Amino acid sequence: MGKYVLDSLSFGMYNHPFMILREYIQNSVDAIDDYLHGNDGDTG
Repeated sequence: MGKYVLDSLSFGMYNHPFMILREYIQNSVDAIDDYLHGNDGDTG
């Protein structure tokens, strides 16, 4: 049961395998942008 939930949460949300990589890159860019602009990253 747990394995299927984890698979669904991690891969089921994306239509293409590269979409998860794009999400990781975008999250990194957003974190760097927040850091450079003095935001604490807790904007929602």
